[in-house]
Amino acid sequence: MTNPNDADSNFNIQEWHDYKARQIEQWIGKQHEHVLHSIIPFPAGGALDLYHFDFPQQQGTAVVTMELCDAPGRGPCNSSFAGYELAMFTRVPFEPNAAQDKTASAGSDYIRFTTILNTLALHCLQVPVERFDTCEFSAETNELRGSYFVFDAISPESTPNQFGIMVPLEILATEFEFAQQEGGKELVRLLRQNGYHPFSTTNRLPVA
Repeated sequence: MTNPNDADSNFNIQEWHDYKARQIEQWIGKQHEHVLHSIIPFPAGGALDLYHFDFPQQQGTAVVTMELCDAPGRGPCNSSFAGYELAMFTRVPFEPNAAQDKTASAGSDYIRFTTILNTLALHCLQVPVERFDTCEFSAETNELRGSYFVFDAISPESTPNQFGIMVPLEILATEFEFAQQEGGKELVRLLRQNGYHPFSTTNRLPVA
């Protein structure tokens, strides 16, 4: 297949999906066969289907959207990417049944990630979100009220007109305040330095 980022490419929705999956496998790891499908499709106002990729570099799992950038150059974009998907990382191994079980400890991260990714997806489709931007959920945002995030990016190199992955990392309140003063880039550096990046968890010591 011709690189779908080429404007002259003949667009095919399945080829585009497969292209994105291959890119993500190169950047993150092998995709799991099991997909958590939404009953109502996302384009019809339902929730996102969520895909899972092994992250062997740090013994984790990535939960990835695949429906935001539904065609080359279409969907959420920023100064780094002409189109992107979202990914969140957990150290909890992916097991399909446990991931959907609210009573299982293994399901807590995955169920929370589902809520976060669906909420952030709508935000990213409306507002340009840049690498190292921060985000705060207000008290009106139900389950996520009082939650904070900083965004990082994944791609071979962040150049315009390229497909990539934006990674929202959940952070602590003091870290959010630090990022307001020192910048999200410095906070991401500290998260890396302390071994927390790219995982989203608040069950840890603060880095700032």
